[in-house]
Amino acid sequence: MCAICCLSLAFSISLVVATVALTLGGAGWVVTWTRLDVSVQLSSPRWGAGRTLSIYSALSSGGIGPAAGWGGGRKLFARPSVTNITAADCNSSMSPPN
Repeated sequence: MCAICCLSLAFSISLVVATVALTLGGAGWVVTWTRLDVSVQLSSPRWGAGRTLSIYSALSSGGIGPAAGWGGGRKLFARPSVTNITAADCNSSMSPPN
C-alpha cells in the first residue's frame, strides 16, 4: 500500500490524485502501526510486557527522526527518483505481520 501511494505521488501532478494517495497512505500507516503494536503486545511474555512495550515505543518513536531526515533529503534530488527509492524501500521492508 505504501509503495503504491509513493509511486502515485511520484508520477502524478494532479492535486486530487495526491490527496487520495496521501489519505490511503496515511490509513495504511495507521493500520500497520496498530498491527505492529498488537503483535508486540501479544508476543511479549506477561512478566516482561511493560519493558518490552517501553523499548518498542522508544525505538519506533526514535525512528521517526531519521525518517524525517530522509524525507527532507528529497529536496536535494529530483522528486520522482527519490520517491521511487522510498517506494521500493517501503515495499521491501514493510510486510504485514502474521
